[in-house]
Amino acid sequence: MGLRSWRLEAARIKLLIEPINTRDIPGFFLCRTQQAVDIIEAVGSGNLFVQYDVYHMQIMEGDVIRTIRQHIGHIAHFHTGGVPGRHELDDTQELNYRTVARAIADGLASVGEVTLARFGELPQAAAEEADLVVLGGPTHGWGMTRPASRKRPEAEGYAVGAREWLEGSRQANGKMAAAFDTRFGKPRWLTGSAALRIARRLRRGGYRLVAPPESFFVLHTEGPLGDGEEDRARMWGAELARRAST
Repeated sequence: MGLRSWRLEAARIKLLIEPINTRDIPGFFLCRTQQAVDIIEAVGSGNLFVQYDVYHMQIMEGDVIRTIRQHIGHIAHFHTGGVPGRHELDDTQELNYRTVARAIADGLASVGEVTLARFGELPQAAAEEADLVVLGGPTHGWGMTRPASRKRPEAEGYAVGAREWLEGSRQANGKMAAAFDTRFGKPRWLTGSAALRIARRLRRGGYRLVAPPESFFVLHTEGPLGDGEEDRARMWGAELARRAST
């Protein structure tokens, strides 16, 4: 692992290890944060980090906020998902995700800033200050959602979608951006693609796309993602970070 880490460092690629809960994957070797940190310190590479998955670690050890604050120097990437059920991060889940997100932001403040927000909660000023803006949403009616196509327009964060957010944005003057969507895994000409429409609006608004628009496939209208799509999304995110930093 140490040799691989150093080789990847030369290529400007970070190597991440992720503890996984043993309830979902019985017998998985790496299953606790401290265990991952001990491995990193034993290897002694400056290019080996933890991918901290809040869902897995809430199941295995709890104490999420203290753990994040204690080990933030070893964490290079966060993955979030609600407990129980790994559903959307909302108030039906057992963790207060606003508090967790604040702890993550506090820990990352010394090295950078990441904002994860629904369109209705994302101020234009925050996007204007960001180095990279990534916009995404589900494909409805062959394109971006409309108020009439969203099932809960009255709910917090659902009244505004990508369409409305982009209509209210100012010229970006070359700021880096990327676009993604979720849709059924059928030919694009049949399903349409919100990502394509978002990408066009981004270009029109003066953004510079660092990657082609991407789609991630769902099995049903309400999800879940298809097999392997979550891993593909992580790889896409890592590639965006690499492109944005070069």
